[in-house]
Amino acid sequence: MSVKFTKAELLASIDKHFPYEKFNPGQKEAIAFAVINIAAGKQHVILELPTGIGKSIVATTIHKVLREIQSSTWRTAVVTATKGLQDQYVMEDKKVFSLKGKANYPCSVTAGVSYGSTDCRKNIFSGACRPAVQCEYVKTRDYWTHRAPLRLTNTAFQIKAPEAMIGSRSEDNYTRANLTIIDECHMIDQHLVDYASIVLVPEEMKRNLDGLPEYATSTYFSAFVADLSEFEVGSVLDVSAQLSEKITNLLDKVNPILDRISAESLDRGLDGDRKSKLESLHEDLSRAVSEIKNMFDIGGEWILEEYAYAQRVKLVPIYAYQVAPVSLFSKCDQHIHMSATICGSAEYMKTLGIDPATAVYLSMPNPIPVENRRVYVLDALKVSGAYDEKKLSEVVDSIVSKHRSASQNGIIHTVSFKLAEQLKERSAHKRNMLISNNRKEILNWVNSPKGKLVLSPSIETGYDFKGDMARYQIVAKVPFEYLGSHYVSVNLQRSPKWYARRAILRIVQACGRSIRGIDDWAVTYILDSNFRRLYDDNPELFPQWFKDSVVL
Repeated sequence: MSVKFTKAELLASIDKHFPYEKFNPGQKEAIAFAVINIAAGKQHVILELPTGIGKSIVATTIHKVLREIQSSTWRTAVVTATKGLQDQYVMEDKKVFSLKGKANYPCSVTAGVSYGSTDCRKNIFSGACRPAVQCEYVKTRDYWTHRAPLRLTNTAFQIKAPEAMIGSRSEDNYTRANLTIIDECHMIDQHLVDYASIVLVPEEMKRNLDGLPEYATSTYFSAFVADLSEFEVGSVLDVSAQLSEKITNLLDKVNPILDRISAESLDRGLDGDRKSKLESLHEDLSRAVSEIKNMFDIGGEWILEEYAYAQRVKLVPIYAYQVAPVSLFSKCDQHIHMSATICGSAEYMKTLGIDPATAVYLSMPNPIPVENRRVYVLDALKVSGAYDEKKLSEVVDSIVSKHRSASQNGIIHTVSFKLAEQLKERSAHKRNMLISNNRKEILNWVNSPKGKLVLSPSIETGYDFKGDMARYQIVAKVPFEYLGSHYVSVNLQRSPKWYARRAILRIVQACGRSIRGIDDWAVTYILDSNFRRLYDDNPELFPQWFKDSVVL
């Protein structure tokens, strides 16, 4: 229920709960905008907040202000894409209660065992462990689910966890947050599609059948996969029209077996080893059934991405907006979407199926001076098809030589490890180059300014190369999505703007890796001449603050 408050009361509350003496430019405005619109009942508040504003502090302050002026029982769930960002939230505010994956919580009974594994279940069945008392993961999850006012987790858990665990309104199991804040929301559409995608490999489902032949179910999944042979790989399939009967038949056969396994596993006199096997089989079957049922609930159109006759199948939903209502928006009534790179609010809302009438959008200017974040478009050559590898390497080396003379570190975004290897092999600076996707190794390599370089396709997001860690960066190739993917191909055919936006998101994110604060600075070079056409054809998809920094 909305509570009225004056502007003075709002600003006083923001000042009270903001953890620092001074606001970064744009922070106070973003917090006030979000609180006003959430209090007014808007379902979606979209905040495009460039690097340097401090999004995590914006998020936690929004929660604290709403808890004061809306309700003392107000609960907020913050969702992040990476462990690094989770850790950042906790470091900045100790009241943020974080839940990570099971593997992050060591077993108190047996070293090296994770929750839910076979050894874990054996400990539980034997009475060696009482999870509600001894298991750190279970205790953390239960507090996070039912009690934590400001809770934090990863995108995968938020999407895949059942509504009963994360969004229930039941009086005896109320797990719902009032507000969900999606940080780095520019990635959420791909996460929704990835986590809804189904890969069935019936042969792998036999691994838990040892000693349980009466519960064989892999044959039913094999039959389901075989039935899909009537469709060609790359086919777009309508769930209701083409898959409904097949899914129903599979579930009708497997669900009774799941019930039988559950019933037997409750037998108090059951041998511990058999009980553990039954639990393992039940977990695997439940996961497969849940994925198939989820596909049925999501509905719409899916792509047959991969197929091997009766052995393997991969099905992918075409659109994130098919998945979002079931896997994300159903678990909370109001959402704040935050990123430095929305890259077209209309396209963003279209991708997630957000009705513009239910949403508001705010884009803040970049607080970092434009002279500290210049992006030079060199049009060196067209890096696609059979491009001139030697010329590309020569251009890269000329830039590296210029900055190495000042002992400056740099990073090179390469789209692929193959391109990284090509550049390093031809470079006169190869001794100073590291090709890696290992976070610790990368950060150690650039921990001091000695003319070091990192070449990688996997550092476009999630890295803070602040200060002297990297004073320049090179975007060697425009990161267009791989057209060999049927998912990408179909989406390109249906919406060229979708395809363009995917590349633009990656470029804008990449260009922000080395400028991480108001006083930070770095220079960026884009070498691929494909960028100019992308830029000229899609001006509405580039944030204004980014366009301000571009030098053509």
